[in-house]
Formats: sequence, C-alpha cells, structure tokens
Amino acid sequence: MVLDGIVERLEGEVESLKDQAARKIREIVAYLARRDSGLRLRPRIKGNKSGTFSLVWVRYLGYDPATRSPLKQEIPRGRGHLIPRATLLSHLEDSEPWEQEFVWEKEQEFAEIREQVSLLSQALAALKQYAKAR
Repeated sequence: MVLDGIVERLEGEVESLKDQAARKIREIVAYLARRDSGLRLRPRIKGNKSGTFSLVWVRYLGYDPATRSPLKQEIPRGRGHLIPRATLLSHLEDSEPWEQEFVWEKEQEFAEIREQVSLLSQALAALKQYAKAR
C-alpha cells in the first residue's frame, strides 16, 4: 500500500535525524574534552513513546553512591523548540564566556532539529490515523 511506503520513509527520516543528532552530540562532547572544559552540562537524546526522540540538555550534579549512578537534572524547554537563553545561561553561571556562547550556538542548532522531528512526528501520526480509518 502507498501509505505504508510513505510511513516507512518518514520513519527512516526520523532515524536519519536521530543519527545526525547523535553525531552532533559526539562532536560537542569531543570538542569540550579537547578544550579541557569543566562544563557539567551535556546534550542527550531522550526517547519518546511515539517512536521519535527529543534533544535535551542534562546538568550533572554529582554521583549517588547508593544507586551507583550520576545525579542529573534535565533543563526544561520553553514553549517552542528552543530553551530560553536566560534559562540555559542560569545553568552555566560558573562557566567561561566561550563555553556559554558555544552551548547557546549548539542549542540553536538543536532547536532546528527539534522542529524537524516535531513536524515529522505530526505527519507520521496523521498518516497512521488516516491509514487506520481506511
């Protein structure tokens, strides 16, 4: 059926965006490591129920020996696809100016990816619902 092919292509596009985001995250982490950054803020890919994903910034607060896992705090996103600059910079108070600018630039790139993922997931949901109704 034609709809199945379209759904598969859209799902493939979502996977492609996820791979692109993962590459960007690896580049960011490698860049910060090369610059000996003490930044405790890192981007992560978070899976969603709908089969898509979202890009989030996570601030590492320390280590919990009881659970043997890091303590982390997810930075909340604003109304749109972009974390407000003031919110992001409030988590970067003790960092250097170049780190703040770098993180803000990357957040703007992530906002574009979030918007694309949102549009693709809405299209997928609409097509799947249409296919069910037929």
